[in-house]
Formats: sequence, structure tokens, C-alpha cells
Amino acid sequence: TTLSPSKVVKQFMDRMGAGDVDGAIAMHTDDFFFEFSAPEELPWAGRWEGAKTKEWYGVFGAALEIRKLGVHTWIAEGDKVVVTGDEVSASRKTGKEYTAKWCFVFTVRGDKIAGWHAHVPLTVPL
Repeated sequence: TTLSPSKVVKQFMDRMGAGDVDGAIAMHTDDFFFEFSAPEELPWAGRWEGAKTKEWYGVFGAALEIRKLGVHTWIAEGDKVVVTGDEVSASRKTGKEYTAKWCFVFTVRGDKIAGWHAHVPLTVPL
């Protein structure tokens, strides 16, 4: 039985929130891509595809500690799920904390995530 796109994204985000990177990666389609729209000086910004997406989790996790994550809006239509929220995170290098609002747009295929666009307008104190 196939889950609704909204439930697939919730499961994916729950795995991410629990630090279950392998579980999150297991939810990628073979042609999964991740696009992080953020200032290019951030090492995790840009488009990541295929096997490189696993590398993204390491780059992101080495740079930031997410301290608080708030989800505010879920909108699902067809194979798309839009999630908005905010976070409090800190640079692992400097310890400086920041707050950001974000918008994620997921594309779901079956019980897997095929695409993830992340829009986070911020400059992180690395």
C-alpha cells in the first residue's frame, strides 16, 4: 500500500529530525536530487544529485547543529508537498546561533522522495 505524499514527507522529516540519515537516504528514489537555495558561500548550498546527496548530509551535519525546528504549514497537491517552518541552529565551528525561516518543496514518487528544494534566505555565521 502506498502512503500519501504528505505522509511520505512526514516520515522523511521524522527520520531527519531523529538523526537517522541512513533511513532518510533509504527514502530517496534512485534519481533523487536535492537543491538548496542559499548563499553560495555555504558549503551545502546548490544542487546535489545521485550518490552526491549522501555526501550532502555529511557536509551539512559537520557544519550545523539544529537546536530547534518548528513546522508551521503543510500543503499537499498531487505529488508535491510544501512545508514551511523555522529553526534555531548553530555553527559547529564558531558556536554562533542563528534563526531562519525556510520553505521546503518535495516531489514524491510512490513511497519515496524524488526531489527536495530547500529555500532558506540566510547568511549563517560560520
